[in-house]
Amino acid sequence: MLRANRYAAVLLSAAAPLVAHAQHATSPAASATAALGPADYAMWETLGNGALSPDGKWVAYDLRRGNGSTELRYRTVDNETDHTVRSATAPQFTTNGRWLLYTILPDTAGAGARGGRGRRGGAAGGANAAPAANRNKVGVVDLRSGVATTFDDIQSYQLSNDGSHVALRRYGIAGRRGSDVIVRDLDAGTELTLGNVAEAVWNEDGGLLAMAIDVDGKTGNGVQLLDARTGAIRSLDAAEAHYTGLQWRAKSDDLAAMRSRIDTAFIDTSYTVLAWRGVSARGAKQAYDFSSDNAFPREMRVAGYRAPQWSEDGSTLFFGIAPREPKPAPAGARAVGDYAPARVQIWHAKDVRQFHQQEVNAAQDRQRTTAVAWHVGQNGVARLTTDPYETVQISELGNVVLTLDDAPYAAEYMSGRDVRDVYRVDPATGKRDKLLSKSRFGATLSPSGRVAMYQQDGQWWSVDLASGARANVTGKIKSAFVNMEDDHPVPERRAYGMAGFTTGEKSAIVYDRFDLWQVNLDGSNAVRLTRGKEDSTVYRCASEGGGFGGGGGGRGGSAARAATPCSLDGEGRAIDTSKPLILTATGEYNKKSGYARLAVGQPVQRLVWLDKQVSSLKKAKNADVYLMEEQTYEESPNFFVAGSTLADAKQVSHTNPFQKDHAWGKQVLMDYSNKRGDKLQMMLTYPADYQPGKKYPMVVYYYEKLSQGFHQYVVPSERSTYNTSVFSQNGYFVLRPDIVFQARNPGYSGLDCVTEAVHTVLAKVPDIDGKHVGNMGHSWGGYQSAFYAVHNPGTFAASIAGAPLTDLISFYGYTSGNSGLPETGHFETGQERMQVSLWEDPQAYIRNSTVLSIDSLHTPLLLEEGDVDGNVNPFQSQELYNFGRRLGKNVVYLVYEGENHGVARPESQADYLRRQLDWFGHYLKGEPAQPWITDGESYLTRQKMLKGASGTADVPAVQAGAPARPAGSP
Repeated sequence: MLRANRYAAVLLSAAAPLVAHAQHATSPAASATAALGPADYAMWETLGNGALSPDGKWVAYDLRRGNGSTELRYRTVDNETDHTVRSATAPQFTTNGRWLLYTILPDTAGAGARGGRGRRGGAAGGANAAPAANRNKVGVVDLRSGVATTFDDIQSYQLSNDGSHVALRRYGIAGRRGSDVIVRDLDAGTELTLGNVAEAVWNEDGGLLAMAIDVDGKTGNGVQLLDARTGAIRSLDAAEAHYTGLQWRAKSDDLAAMRSRIDTAFIDTSYTVLAWRGVSARGAKQAYDFSSDNAFPREMRVAGYRAPQWSEDGSTLFFGIAPREPKPAPAGARAVGDYAPARVQIWHAKDVRQFHQQEVNAAQDRQRTTAVAWHVGQNGVARLTTDPYETVQISELGNVVLTLDDAPYAAEYMSGRDVRDVYRVDPATGKRDKLLSKSRFGATLSPSGRVAMYQQDGQWWSVDLASGARANVTGKIKSAFVNMEDDHPVPERRAYGMAGFTTGEKSAIVYDRFDLWQVNLDGSNAVRLTRGKEDSTVYRCASEGGGFGGGGGGRGGSAARAATPCSLDGEGRAIDTSKPLILTATGEYNKKSGYARLAVGQPVQRLVWLDKQVSSLKKAKNADVYLMEEQTYEESPNFFVAGSTLADAKQVSHTNPFQKDHAWGKQVLMDYSNKRGDKLQMMLTYPADYQPGKKYPMVVYYYEKLSQGFHQYVVPSERSTYNTSVFSQNGYFVLRPDIVFQARNPGYSGLDCVTEAVHTVLAKVPDIDGKHVGNMGHSWGGYQSAFYAVHNPGTFAASIAGAPLTDLISFYGYTSGNSGLPETGHFETGQERMQVSLWEDPQAYIRNSTVLSIDSLHTPLLLEEGDVDGNVNPFQSQELYNFGRRLGKNVVYLVYEGENHGVARPESQADYLRRQLDWFGHYLKGEPAQPWITDGESYLTRQKMLKGASGTADVPAVQAGAPARPAGSP
């Protein structure tokens, strides 16, 4: 929501990726090597995008390796032989099933596609003639003949939706909008090259390509239409102007575009909106020029930042307007003694958005618009809002609009208790009627716009937008529809969700913790459709991202068709309960997962239910063939193809086959309880070289709740800090406990969870050396690590805290450098869970601040921070370091120059992981301490190292804590 981002606090992110893993029931093979090293990590593969051909006979997928290389593989489902294309990614099948397309990234090794033939695509001309070494290519494979063709120098491509043509966009010249586009008839093998194309989009049928032409000097600019089936090109509009915003209406050949206007009194760019109804039948052009609309506000213009949006029936176009920017008067010479304007910021208490947030968001603020509705052919528009920060929701039919206005509630947002008013807007007149006041989560429109659903007081409500009648649709059900397990001290918990409206819009399907419920919109006769509560299985609709294909093509500016909720192959907007629904199934406690089919009125039929993570289900467009992904901690992710029952799944990818030659740790799931009696779970990963009877050290990593990722496979990498597989390979047990927190007591309540988890696992696994247990975490996990290092009762022998919060008093008043938001709301209702302001309960802030108990630190503590961290101010680590140093505590502080909240440069990532292993290697395994641990490292020593590596005389350094503009700031 646009306005919500003014105030909503940014969550402190966990460092990626010490994530959950899978159970491994067998011991490593006797012949397997004891451990992996960085050289081994380089070959490890990560599975990427997967695609099925529409007939279900072909499958394609890409992967990347630890050394940065990529590879695409494709094969027939019934054949074990893979075709491999080096450096390729993003596979996409054409809708007619004959062709496979993919993007080929620059390959510095110089290897090309196996079994294919390389060639230039289209006519070579001008500055585009010689493709640079760092430019992409596109590969096209004829699946009938196996012939692969490569097109050089292709920046992007778009497939026609009928699968017969592809528009290949060549790289252009810097500073020019237009470039060459090659339109290739895939079946005939013929090509048409078009020059100076700034935008090009296919209509949904696939036969028409609309193009915005942009020529130097503007002479010849216009909108042109290519009939790909005949090769005919005709002009729809031409002028010495810029054209943009091409947009087709779904299931039609109606087209919209925007044409720039010349107005010498302003420095901004304004637009005339153009619309053609039935371009293939040479329908008349309609235009809206705001300068001829007497009712249009004089201080506004039609802006090009928001592309036109069609209503379903084609009667209305929605677009955006923005304030005008008058041309300033010529700047005269300053008088003697006058100074240039000062670079000063004025932070005022009346600012709705804090000054720094305005600075951070300046680029997007410059492009904000307010929405209007133009009834095509009329000489006026209806303003849907006057506030560019309002969120606008338009029904599928375009006949109803909802807006969310939070402007009256700035104070609520600053305290993390954001609310908004919801208005219904008539797009014909712009008339606004308040629908909800102080709504926490807004409302959801039905596809027709006849009804809306909203959450209030823990229940789902419906409102008929014509009559105004309201009904509590879940009030009679003895179940909770909001997340009662959420431990954030928020005024209202968020609902588990809504699958969608059913056909006819007389009912909707909503979720409780485990099940689907079909609720009538008048509040009568609710029906529970699944029985997940009985065995703690969570059922949800499996429709998001459904369909087939994937990759680098896409519809461009054609109207996107929404996937049918609870279905993988439909294009409707409502749930058809007369047809079987496809559901995901997840074991809340056993961590099994899979998919199920539900015929409403009958018991759920589980199709696949495995002690694995099963995900990414897709269906072939024209066949009952499905693609899905399976993984565990032991089993690298792979794709499987199956029939309609999913019972005959066949593995079609084989990532990381070399893993069998190496030791790999097992992982188990355990239950435990904290002292408050909360029932929790934790994951324990064994050392890769585990030998029963031998003592091993253990590291504990945490964030909040991680166990739902129990079956995730983690690729070992020298650039992935806090990496479970790396620590397992280096001879550590790794424990990840779920943690819940108490309001106003996050430090001690988290410590209760972690220490009880450690005590429980030590009692169950005698091979863990209880005297050599370390703890580590990042961001919110870093807060916990630092706090536990100070307050743990002898549990930990060494600690690592990355980007930690350490002083809740000083940090409460901090403004985030990344978002520009004040931390007050995040502290009270977000991760810190302090519930009240600092001045309402200062003792709570004091007792949960690590720096105020630093005299109790007896655990060696390694701190890490980027010196331009805009999420957690580096002063948080500096305070703890300086206080600890003053008291003679064993504290070492790593400051990564120029790094933000998480180290991003490869050398920083590798260095930090190495130092994590050094730290725990010394304190948990008794290895000799590296010099940086015992003696540190001087500034000049580091500068000499950097100079030697770069070969330059002077190496610019960023002083720790030096002010710097966060990445992404304007």
